[in-house]
Amino acid sequence: MLLVVPLVAMTTIAVNAVVARAHDVASAREASQHLVAASQIDGVRRSVDHEMLWTMAQLADGGTAAAPQPGVTVPGIEPTSMTLPQARAATDQAFEAVDQPEAVAALRAARTSLEGARQDVDRGAARYGWISAQYVMLSSTLVDAEQQAAQDAASASTLSRLGAAVADVQQVLDINAQASRQLPLALTAVSASPLDRKSAFQQLQGAVGSYWDLSNRGGRLSSPALRALWSASVSATQWADPSMALLTVVTGADSMQDATRELLATQPASKTREQRLGRLLIEASAEAKAAADEAAVAAQRTLVATVGTAALALVLSALVTVWVGRRLSHALRDLGAAAKRVMEGEAVTAAARGPREVRAAGQALENTAAGLYRVREQAEALASGDPARALHMPAVPGRLGAVLQASIEEVVRAVEARDALRAELLHRATHDPLTGLPNRAAVIADLTDALAEQTTNQSADQTSEQTTGQTTGQTTEDPEQCGGDGAPARGVSVLFVDLDGFKAINDRHGHAAGDHVLTTVAERLRRVIRPDDLAARLGGDEFVVVLNGVTTAEAELAAQRIVLEVQQPVLYGDGGPELVVGASVGVAHGSDPAASAESLIADADAAVYRAKHLGRGRVVVHDELLRVEEDDREALTRQLSRALREQVVELEWKPVAAVVLPSPTGPTTSPTTSPTTSPTTDPTGCSTVRWHALPRWQRSPEQVLQGSDLFRAAQESGLARELSYWVLDAAASTAARWTSDCDRGRPGVVVELAAACLADPDLADRVIGLLALRGLPAASLTLVAPEDGVSGCTEGIRSCAVLRAAGVRVAVTGTGATPVRDLPRLPVDEVWVQASQSPHEERTTELLRLAVGTLGLGLVVDGICTPEQLEEARSSGAAAVRGPFVGRKRSAPDVSADVSPDVAPDVSPDVGPGTDRVSLQA
Repeated sequence: MLLVVPLVAMTTIAVNAVVARAHDVASAREASQHLVAASQIDGVRRSVDHEMLWTMAQLADGGTAAAPQPGVTVPGIEPTSMTLPQARAATDQAFEAVDQPEAVAALRAARTSLEGARQDVDRGAARYGWISAQYVMLSSTLVDAEQQAAQDAASASTLSRLGAAVADVQQVLDINAQASRQLPLALTAVSASPLDRKSAFQQLQGAVGSYWDLSNRGGRLSSPALRALWSASVSATQWADPSMALLTVVTGADSMQDATRELLATQPASKTREQRLGRLLIEASAEAKAAADEAAVAAQRTLVATVGTAALALVLSALVTVWVGRRLSHALRDLGAAAKRVMEGEAVTAAARGPREVRAAGQALENTAAGLYRVREQAEALASGDPARALHMPAVPGRLGAVLQASIEEVVRAVEARDALRAELLHRATHDPLTGLPNRAAVIADLTDALAEQTTNQSADQTSEQTTGQTTGQTTEDPEQCGGDGAPARGVSVLFVDLDGFKAINDRHGHAAGDHVLTTVAERLRRVIRPDDLAARLGGDEFVVVLNGVTTAEAELAAQRIVLEVQQPVLYGDGGPELVVGASVGVAHGSDPAASAESLIADADAAVYRAKHLGRGRVVVHDELLRVEEDDREALTRQLSRALREQVVELEWKPVAAVVLPSPTGPTTSPTTSPTTSPTTDPTGCSTVRWHALPRWQRSPEQVLQGSDLFRAAQESGLARELSYWVLDAAASTAARWTSDCDRGRPGVVVELAAACLADPDLADRVIGLLALRGLPAASLTLVAPEDGVSGCTEGIRSCAVLRAAGVRVAVTGTGATPVRDLPRLPVDEVWVQASQSPHEERTTELLRLAVGTLGLGLVVDGICTPEQLEEARSSGAAAVRGPFVGRKRSAPDVSADVSPDVAPDVSPDVGPGTDRVSLQA
C-alpha cells in the first residue's frame, strides 16, 4: 500500500498537467467566441443608433414612421440616402446576423424594447423626449452587453498574449461606446423635460469626458498595428471631433426643433469618426481572434506533448513500484505481525531483515514495547480520576517518558485551574464586583432555598401539632400567626435598604466617592447582621438583607439598627470630606407558605417606597394596609393612564397677577410682564398677565384629584411626565383658541413640568414644535420646573437653556434645595417661592428673595392668602403673585370669556366674608 502512494502522486501530477493544458485550449476557444459575440453586439448597437437618428429626424419635422413627412431636410444628411423604414430594415438585418448563443441571449430583451419604441413612434403616442430616452436606454443596454462579452473574453483568456489582445478589444469597444452615445444623449438632453434636462446633460458630459480620457490612452494599445492605425486616425485632418459641437448646441439651444436640427447636422462628423473607430474595432477584433486561434493551436500541441510525457512517467513509476514492492513486502509483513503482538501486550523481537529502514523500525518497536506497560499503568491512573497517583509513578525512561510525565503534570494543572476558574466564574455570576456582596441572582436562590426549608419545617410542625391535638383533644392557633407555643411566628424576613442622598454625593463629589460610600455601607451591613444572615446588593444604591428565623418585630429592630449604622458619616480619603447618607428600609416578613422570593422582594420594595414617601430615614413594615395602598396605586395608575388616553382630564386656570411697582409718577407694571399681554391695572396694584393651567380629574363621583394632588398621584404612579405633557398640549390648544377669538393682547400661559420631563432629551424639541403647531409665540409660555429636577439633571439644564434661547420663559420653584451659589448657572428667568407661613419660613424666603434680586431674576410669590402677604410680596420686589387672595380657579370657558374684548367677568378670589378682595381683569 505504501508503494502505491508515489504512483498515485505521479498519476495526479500527470492528470493535473493534462487538465491544465486542456483548460488552456478551452479558454482560448471560449475567448474567441466571446470576442465574436462582442463584435456582433456592437454591430447591432450601431444599427440601433442609426435608426434613432433617422427616427429623431423624422419626428423633428412632424412626421411619423407610418406617415412620413415629405420633404424632410436635415443639414448634413441627404434626404434620399436612406429612409426610416430602410434604417429599421438595416437594424433587423443586424439582429438576424447574430449567430453566437451568448449574443442572441443578450439581445433578446433589447429586441423587445426596440419593438416597443417603434410602436410608440408609429402610433404617435409618445413625446419626442420619451422616444429619444427609449432609444438611449436601448443603446446603453447594448453597450453593457458588449462590454460584458469583452469582460467574459478577458476572464477566459489565461495566456498573456491573448489577454493583451482582449484588453485592446475592450479599450476600443469602450472608445466606440462613448463616441456613439454622444449624439443620442445630446438629442435626449434637448428633448427632455426641464426636470430631466440637467440629468441628461450630465450624462452627455460624462460620455464626452470618458471618450476624451479613453482617446488620450489610445496610444498605449499593446498591438503596434493598432497603435499605428490609431495614430493615423487621430492625425487625419478630415476627422473633426464633434464632441465639443454637441455640448455647444445643447447648452445654447433656443428650441427643441432647432437644437435637433443642429445636432443632426453634426452627424457627418460623427459618422466619419464612427467609421474610423469601426475600422479600429475590426482590426482589434481580428487580431484578438487570431491570437485566440493561435493560442488554441499552441495549447493543443502542448496538450498532446503533456499526455505523452505523463503516460511515459506513469509506466516508469509502475515498474519501479513493482520492483520496490517485492523487496519490501516480506519484511514489512513480518514487522506488522510483530507490531500486532506488541499491541496485544506481548514482548516480542522483530525480524532483523529487509532494508535498513525496516530493521531500524523493528528495533524501535522492541524498545517501545518495554515502556508500553508503564504507560498503560499511568493511563489507568489517569482514567480512574487520580492524576496525582499517575504523577508520582515511576516515569518511562527516555524522551517518551519525559513527554508523558510533562503531559501528566499539565493535566493535573489543567484540572486544578478548571476547578479554580469554575469557582471564580460562579463567584462573579453571583456577587457584585464593587462591594463583593451577593447579587440579585444569589439572593433569589438563597431566599428560595430558605422559603422552601421554612415550608418544610412548617409542614412538619403542623403535622406534629395535629397529632398532638388529636391525642389531647386540643387545638392550636393559626401557625402563620403564632408559633407552636403561641409566640409570634418566625420565618424569613427581607429588608430592602435604599440609600438616601446617594445621588447628591455622586453629583457633587464624583462616582469614585459614590463607590467608596457603597463599599463602606456594604461593610457596615456585614457587621450589623448575624453570620447566618445574608446581605446583598441589587444594584445602584439598593441593598437587600435576608434574615432567617426571625419575627416581624425582630426584623424591624434589625432594620432600625441598619438605619442607625448607615447614617454614620463616611470619611472619604485622607483629610477628605465627611460624606453622609441615610437609609430607608422596607421590611417584608415571609411567614406565609405561599410567599416566593420575588414576591417578598417586591413587598419589601413597596415598603421602602412608602418609607421614602413618608420622609426617608425610617423603617416601614409591609402589611395588609400597605398592600391595599399598592392595589389602589395600581388601580390609580391604570385609571389615570386611561383618562389621559380618553381625554377626560380637564384644565382649571389660576390667574398669575403682575405686581405694579410704586413710582413717583404713578404705578408701573413690573418689567417681567409678558410682552404678549395687555394687563389692566386695578386699584390694588395687580393685574392678570398669565394663567396657570392645572389638571383636574373626576376619578369617581366621590373623588376629585386636582392640581398638586393630581401631580403627586401621577408621580407615585409613574405617569408624571405623561400628565405634564398632556397639560402642556391642552394649555397650548386653549391659548391658541384665545388668540383666534379676540383681538386684544394674548394672555400668557404657565405650565408645570414634572422632574421626569427634564430628563427627557426631546423636551426642548417637543415644546418648540408644539408652539409652532399651535401658532403661539414662545414668549407667551412659562414653564415651571422643580428646583431639584433642574439643578441635579444635566439634560434638564441643557433643555432649559435651549428653551430660553427660543424665547420660552423658564421658572424654577425655590425650595432652598439648591445652594444660592448654584443659582447663576441655572438657565432660568424667574424663581417661584411660597408665601411665608411662619417666622422661620419668612427668614428663609427673605434670604432667597435677596439672592434672586441680586442675580437679576424675576420673583413670583405663590400662596398669597392675605393682604399682608400681598403687601409683603410687593415690598420685597416680587414681579408677580398667585394665590387664593389674588384670584380663584376658573374653568376654560370662563377664562375664554374673560379674555374676550366685550366680556369682563368678575374674577374676585374665592375668600370668606370680611376678607379684602383683589379685583383682577384680563
